[in-house]
Amino acid sequence: MFKLSKKVLCFCLIVALAVCAFSLSVFAADGNVAFYDVVNGVDAYDGKTADTAKRSLGSADGNGVASVLAGFGKEGGTLVLPCKGRPGADYTFPAMEGPLTITAVWNGVDYRNYLPMDNPSAGVLKGAGSTTNPLGVSITIGTDTTLTDMILFQEDEQNSIIVPAGLTLTITDSVDLMTKPGNEHYWRVVVEKGGTAILSEEALKLLTIENSGTVLKYGDASKTPVAIGKTAAGVELKMTLGKTAYTLNGEQKTMDVAPIIRNERTMLPVRYVAEALGAEIAWDGATSTATLKTADTEIKITVGAKDATVNGQAVALDSPAFIENDRTYMPVRFVAETLGGTVAWDGATSTATITK
Repeated sequence: MFKLSKKVLCFCLIVALAVCAFSLSVFAADGNVAFYDVVNGVDAYDGKTADTAKRSLGSADGNGVASVLAGFGKEGGTLVLPCKGRPGADYTFPAMEGPLTITAVWNGVDYRNYLPMDNPSAGVLKGAGSTTNPLGVSITIGTDTTLTDMILFQEDEQNSIIVPAGLTLTITDSVDLMTKPGNEHYWRVVVEKGGTAILSEEALKLLTIENSGTVLKYGDASKTPVAIGKTAAGVELKMTLGKTAYTLNGEQKTMDVAPIIRNERTMLPVRYVAEALGAEIAWDGATSTATLKTADTEIKITVGAKDATVNGQAVALDSPAFIENDRTYMPVRFVAETLGGTVAWDGATSTATITK
């Protein structure tokens, strides 16, 4: 009788564990999840399924997917991309106590579709510049965030993921990095001081990494930091009027537009100079203002304005910034010298050499 009871007891325990495991799996599938889809989504939806996805990122107290993420609390949760996630402007994710996973695979469904190759149709996070945001978009994480089982696609102007102090961004081996044909770049990862990025081997090779914090290789049990500097020592940048080809530390690269002369000053999309000299760039479409920042310098330049501000102080520009062909042009010498660089001009070849 005792032996029979013991067997029954064991059987009941096994059944209880199985039920428990099933409950946990259901909770994992139906728990803290939000769906973000700019193609089929509607912000009035609840964002809890692929068929009721939110259309915009929104805000924590608004009606976009951020309003769902903000409710995840201590456990954190998952943001699923059933189609396309495309931020149209700079965006900061809401702060959360728990971690956030961004993925295109959920509850046994893989939403990724790599076709067409020049614009993947599903399971993708992408971003692009526009006339209102010609410097591309930046996404700032608000909690420890992992990108996995998804497509990270670069369209047009380079987009950025910013990792603030105290937070960690992880890009796993299952993230597929793609870029629009003709682009020379993929996404950028900006690791601020005190932040950490753990990146796949492919991400380390293909992404532009600006590092003031810690960069580690995904899967490296030794936690040995990857030797990546935000600005390499001895930067040399050569640009020639009318030519899209330029060199950075001897390596030939290509801009999407060529430097031009305006008001007897050399002007070009300043991102190429600013990034080489270690500056981060943000664009405010509402005020048409570009902000360039390093650890000790902040430059604000507004399209059409006669003055810029450097660390809050007004400084006269010898030529104002302007927008042409959806690109913001700025005076090269002013930006380079304010960021600590030196500019030399070779009139015979119409070439500017910027060093730092």
